[in-house]
Amino acid sequence: MINLLIVQTMLATLGAHRTARLLLANTIDYPEDAAFDAAAVTRWRERASCLCGVSRFIPGAKCLARAITLVWWARRTRAPARLFIGVKHGHSGVEGHAWSDLHGVILDELPEIAETFTLTAFPGASVMRSCAQELRPRQLDSSLNA
Repeated sequence: MINLLIVQTMLATLGAHRTARLLLANTIDYPEDAAFDAAAVTRWRERASCLCGVSRFIPGAKCLARAITLVWWARRTRAPARLFIGVKHGHSGVEGHAWSDLHGVILDELPEIAETFTLTAFPGASVMRSCAQELRPRQLDSSLNA
């Protein structure tokens, strides 16, 4: 996917802060009163899965590139996606991870894994919501997972 290549190239040359600011600055922000759309969440979870599969063929395309790409793509279609970046103390020091959500449902990660990370105040707070305002992620109904 060309969008993932663009994001990966920008991350390598500009860094995470400038990449997110440039790509997400002119997209819609997460509206507090957005109506929950289970069908849209299911579609975007499928797209996230496809993006994960494609990223295996792009050297260096890790979670940050996938999450920024997914949020950029979703917001261009007016879907209120959000980007999250978290850290935790791992076996080899500090570990970082990125993921995205739509309507409070995590798209590209298992909620159990995302919960092990502490959200960070990503530089570029004008682009992404402060983690201090973040609510616990919503879970999809079991009927949607079938």
